[in-house]
Amino acid sequence: MELPRLEQLYRKYADKGLVVIAIDFEGPREKTLEFIEQNDLTFLFLEDGQGEENLTRTVFQAGPFPYTYIIDGEGRILFLHGTFREGDEKKIEQKIKLILGE
Repeated sequence: MELPRLEQLYRKYADKGLVVIAIDFEGPREKTLEFIEQNDLTFLFLEDGQGEENLTRTVFQAGPFPYTYIIDGEGRILFLHGTFREGDEKKIEQKIKLILGE
C-alpha cells in the first residue's frame, strides 16, 4: 500500500518542506476515514467528485491509480509515478531528496 509508505516519507521530510496531499475519488467517505485512522495518516486528504465531476481524471487526466506527482514550490511537476509497487517508495524518496537538495 502506497499511502502508509508515503506517510513515512512525509514524516521524514515534512520539516524540510515536503507536503503530501492524497485525493480520494472512490469513496465512500466513511471507508476513507477508517483507512486514514487505521494507518495513522497525518497528511492532507481531499475528496474528489465521481464521474464527470472527478477533476483528478477529467482535468488532470491522472491514472492509473494510485498516481504520484512530485511538484516543486513553483508548481512545476518534476516527477510522475503511476501505480505503486513495493519498493517504489525508494525511487520516490530519491526524487524528494534531489528536489530538497539532500
